[in-house]
Amino acid sequence: MLLAELTSSVTFILPRETEILLDNKMSNMVKQTELKKQEIIDEMVWNSMVDASNIKVKINGGVVTLAGKVGSYREKKEADLSCWKVAGVHDVINDIKVDLSKNTLKPSDDEMEKRITNILLWDINLNSLKIKVSVDGGIVTIEGTVDVFWKLSYVIDRISGVTGILGIVNKLAVTPKKRVSDEIIAEDVMDAIDRSAVIFPGDIDVKVEDNVVTLYGTVANWGAWKRAFDAAANTYGVIEVIDNLKVTGASGG
Repeated sequence: MLLAELTSSVTFILPRETEILLDNKMSNMVKQTELKKQEIIDEMVWNSMVDASNIKVKINGGVVTLAGKVGSYREKKEADLSCWKVAGVHDVINDIKVDLSKNTLKPSDDEMEKRITNILLWDINLNSLKIKVSVDGGIVTIEGTVDVFWKLSYVIDRISGVTGILGIVNKLAVTPKKRVSDEIIAEDVMDAIDRSAVIFPGDIDVKVEDNVVTLYGTVANWGAWKRAFDAAANTYGVIEVIDNLKVTGASGG
C-alpha cells in the first residue's frame, strides 16, 4: 500500500484541535458541576426546615461538601438530607456549624438535659430507664441500650430539634430481647430487599456474622440506598449495620 493511501485513511487531530476539544470537555464539566450545585441549593432553599442563606456548597465528582452556619442541629441534618435527594450525589461531607448566637432562647446544659430526658421518657417506642442523657457545652451524649437497631437513629431524630444542641454523640448499644440466628436475619433482610420496587436484588450482597449485617454492592440513588439500609436496620435481631454500598447517582430517588 502506498503512503498516500495510508494517509488518506487516517484522521489526524492537530494540537490546536485537541486543545479545543479539551476546552469544550472541561467547559461542559464545569457547566454540569455548576448545574448540580444549583440543584442542591434549590433543594435546600425549597426545604422550609432549612435556612440555606449561610450555607456554602462545593461539589467535586459527585462528592458534596457543605460549610457555613445554621441555627439548629436539626437544620444541619436536613441540609445533609437535601443533598442526597439530588441525582448524581455520591457522598456528602457535612462541615456545617450550629450557631446559636441569633437564638433568643439559650438553655443551660441542665435545662437541655431535662428536656431531652422528658422527650425520651414520654416516647412509647423507648424504654427511657435504659437510656442516660448528659450534656456538656451543648454536646449531647446518649448512652444505654435499645432493643432494636432502628431505634439508634430514632432517638437522634426525636431529640435533634431541642434548642441549644451543637452536636450529638450516640453511644447507644443494641441488646435484642431474644436471640435470632444469622441465617434468619440474612433471609429476612434479603426478603425485604426483594420486595422493594427501587432495588435490583442482584446488585446487593448481604453478609451476617454475629448479628452484624454488612451490605455490599451498588444502588442508583439515595432512595434505593435508604430502602436497602432500612431492610437491614428494621430487621429484628440486628445489632449493627456496616454500610459498604456505593451510590452511583444515576437518577434521583
